[in-house]
Amino acid sequence: MKQTAVFLMLLGATLCAEAKEMPKVQTQAKTDASVLAPAAFKQPNRIYIENGRIAKAVADTQSIQLDPDKSTGSLYFIPLTKEQSSIFIISESGETHAVTISPKERLIAQTIALKDTKLPNPRSQLSSNDQSALPYEERVQRILRAIPSLSHEHAEVLKGTITDGYLIGNPVAAWRLLGLRLERYHLMNQTKETLQIREADFYRRGVVAVATESTSLKPKASADLWIIREDAS
Repeated sequence: MKQTAVFLMLLGATLCAEAKEMPKVQTQAKTDASVLAPAAFKQPNRIYIENGRIAKAVADTQSIQLDPDKSTGSLYFIPLTKEQSSIFIISESGETHAVTISPKERLIAQTIALKDTKLPNPRSQLSSNDQSALPYEERVQRILRAIPSLSHEHAEVLKGTITDGYLIGNPVAAWRLLGLRLERYHLMNQTKETLQIREADFYRRGVVAVATESTSLKPKASADLWIIREDAS
């Protein structure tokens, strides 16, 4: 079985425990345009590009601590001063975003969503029949990037609850894409303790990649779990 270390795991339990509670700032950034965004002072905030990835980020390290997440192509940052400062972000498509950060003491962690004007519709990357001939790792990457755009209208009914200790994953839907099978489960923490989500615990025969929204779940909290398998059909 060939496993590919490609995950959507958010970097670090400390950074991601509150991920689902982060308010989102939607921005439409043009090339070399500047975006002003509020951010939590001395707390982790997140920047990502919708249907894309951050290739490079530059900032004054005396003012902002940068922590790139290469597995998801997103970026975590912590403002170290109360003064406004900028982060220059270059996407994989070559587009530049200048994000001016305005730190606020009483603000909780923020998520800043950028939009590239050069990116194609990710669903188009999965529509061609000859895409299954792409290298194995490239197919997995394309499937993971296209997750936000997938529709359940033509999805298969997914059966079979999966469990990992006290975490219960209820089946949602499945898709056959690029010669692989993508499955979506809804993880539930039904205990009174915060539980860690370890992607390695969900690897079984035929599984090539695992992705989830968070690295931990608070009591009664939930998160999506995505599993890519070899398509046996």
